[in-house]
Amino acid sequence: MKSTGVKRRIDELGWIVLPKELRTTLGIYALHFLFAPEPSL
Repeated sequence: MKSTGVKRRIDELGWIVLPKELRTTLGIYALHFLFAPEPSL
């Protein structure tokens, strides 16, 4: 995956907000949930 240079913080609930341009590029739309296994964080 290509680096975009955008840094996002993870809040206390583990949520992260992705910029609209990135969501559109990756094909992520409203109410999509992304999960990452714990070791990859």
